[in-house]
Amino acid sequence: MNDTTDTCVKCPHCEARIAHLSFKMIETHEERFTRTQIEDMKHEIARMQDEMESNRNLDSTKKVLYKNRVEHFETELQNPIASYKERVYYCPSCEKILSIIPTNDIMAIMELVSAAAFDIRKLK
Repeated sequence: MNDTTDTCVKCPHCEARIAHLSFKMIETHEERFTRTQIEDMKHEIARMQDEMESNRNLDSTKKVLYKNRVEHFETELQNPIASYKERVYYCPSCEKILSIIPTNDIMAIMELVSAAAFDIRKLK
């Protein structure tokens, strides 16, 4: 099915007609956690390690869960800056930015769509 109608939009900056959007991928860095979140994670690590060392009656499943959680927090704290790419749409004639879409948002949407359960039964 082909759409043969010509569609275009006007650039809000220079009023040029845009038939095809151009975009660039730019690298972006941002902090993943606030200072309070980092401090909370450190306190939680210390609390779990203290409980594993001091509580002799702690069952093995709880110890494994605590160890995994501590390792997860430590891994998260090793890389406090997130790096990802953003898709920046711009006007081809004046090259001013029209829209910015972070790639991690696009990937999150794609994951949600692909992870959704679909009912393939025939509905009557």
